[in-house]
Amino acid sequence: MMRRRAKKLQDLDYRHLHPTKPCRHHDGKFDPYRQMEKIKDEYKEAYEASVYWRDQPTGKNREKQLEELIDMATAITTYIAGAGYTKEEVEREICRVNLKNWLRGYWEEAGGHDGL
Repeated sequence: MMRRRAKKLQDLDYRHLHPTKPCRHHDGKFDPYRQMEKIKDEYKEAYEASVYWRDQPTGKNREKQLEELIDMATAITTYIAGAGYTKEEVEREICRVNLKNWLRGYWEEAGGHDGL
């Protein structure tokens, strides 16, 4: 019987996160402040779900926490898209943040590589 190997978190492809309709002004232009409020609201929901999971570590509460974290990531992805960042800008910044975090010793495992 073959066992499926669990994927490591860094192997996930977050490009599957699909931006939703961003918050807009009445004139149709992107509203960054309202979108930030949306991110803040999603963060609060994720935090509340984490408290439930901490206090009652059931599979249902763990799944709910993940759902809220993905909602928050989607709100962030929506902000990035709504603000008009290009793929190149985002990828460059991901590399910069990864390097910064690696240099600060924040990475859990050594040997990570993101194309730098």
